[in-house]
Amino acid sequence: MEKRHCLHCGQVITGRVDKKYCDDACRSSYNNQINRKNYQAVRKVNRVLAKNRRILAEFYQRGETEISRAELHWRGFDFARITSCRSLHNRLHFQVYDYAYYLCKSNRIHILYAGEGVSENNPGEDV
Repeated sequence: MEKRHCLHCGQVITGRVDKKYCDDACRSSYNNQINRKNYQAVRKVNRVLAKNRRILAEFYQRGETEISRAELHWRGFDFARITSCRSLHNRLHFQVYDYAYYLCKSNRIHILYAGEGVSENNPGEDV
């Protein structure tokens, strides 16, 4: 009978014929190593989205709901990363999780708290 080796550490495996790892630690380490490579890009985008949300939340919670695009950019806001975009009331609303923003006529950014989701029936809380 051919000897089987652990996929992670290479140690000889004893026990069931379909066993792939010598123990739970090797199984976990092997899967973590595979997932780390596969989800690296996803984690990078999620970090950017979380930063965008945090920036919008900070302004909104201070009562600053209309700010310049330059101010958002200066704080590190990435306008290319949003969670959704839709047209409401003849304006494009860009959503980042539970906050949304749109471009005002004055060329400033207006921030809304979308909480339950921005829709025709719920355009967001506009202070």
